[in-house]
Amino acid sequence: MVNHVAFSLTHVRYAEGDTVGKLLALVTLAPIFMFVGLFGAFLARRELQYVTLMIGIVIDEVVNVVIKKVIKAPRPSTCVALEMCDSYGMPSS
Repeated sequence: MVNHVAFSLTHVRYAEGDTVGKLLALVTLAPIFMFVGLFGAFLARRELQYVTLMIGIVIDEVVNVVIKKVIKAPRPSTCVALEMCDSYGMPSS
């Protein structure tokens, strides 16, 4: 059986020693990095396009949460191994 480890900044789990899995765990932080980068760009340049992009990211997260609560799709049976069975499965944000 493969031993899974959790990425410390999130609860993304990947096989121990799997470099690609660790890279993909980092990719899950992309929306947060984008938001921080856009906020910094807005503070530096004061252009509204950065604000609209940040609002778009927030709206996307809200829509995902609403859809997840409406659809109520169960997680796959593998959620037990990943300790992620406490929420619905689709859509992922």
